[in-house]
Amino acid sequence: MFVFSATIAHAQYIKYKDAVQFKDRQPVVMINPPNDNLVSKLTKKGWLDALQVYQKAIADYNTAMKDAVTKFWTYNTMPILVKTKEEVIEMCKDKSTRDNLIIFYVYSELSLKHDFDWGVDEGGKQLVGSRSKLAMAFKIHDNQVYEVNMQVLIPTAGILDEYFANAATTINGVLSKAK
Repeated sequence: MFVFSATIAHAQYIKYKDAVQFKDRQPVVMINPPNDNLVSKLTKKGWLDALQVYQKAIADYNTAMKDAVTKFWTYNTMPILVKTKEEVIEMCKDKSTRDNLIIFYVYSELSLKHDFDWGVDEGGKQLVGSRSKLAMAFKIHDNQVYEVNMQVLIPTAGILDEYFANAATTINGVLSKAK
């Protein structure tokens, strides 16, 4: 079970009291390795083209996610950590660590475990799955997750840049209005 349960709010509703804490939080980008079961299935079926497309999509997403956060997360000077879901869960076992993180991740809309449900259709020709959600999770009083629905299956670099630029504008606006 993922450490943060979803209290859903759109990024435009970020509160000042939450935003000011960002400067003291360790930013963590959660990346996703390819699903071993799907890789095995595609390999056994001989769908090597589909396997290559799937692995490239995952690699491109991971790079784009790290790059977007690095480009637009300007609220502190801490280095941005890049971790898998398993590594994030391990980090969050320690309450003092967990309470000082801000975690950026994307997951599939219909996934109950905040994973990707990305796969390949029966013919092995195209990627399939549910739309993605971009999330920013951090611990305050209760588990808090700000989410933004994306209208795409796999977010590209341009889409992630757009969403993070909008979030940065929103957070900057919240912080400047309270001064």
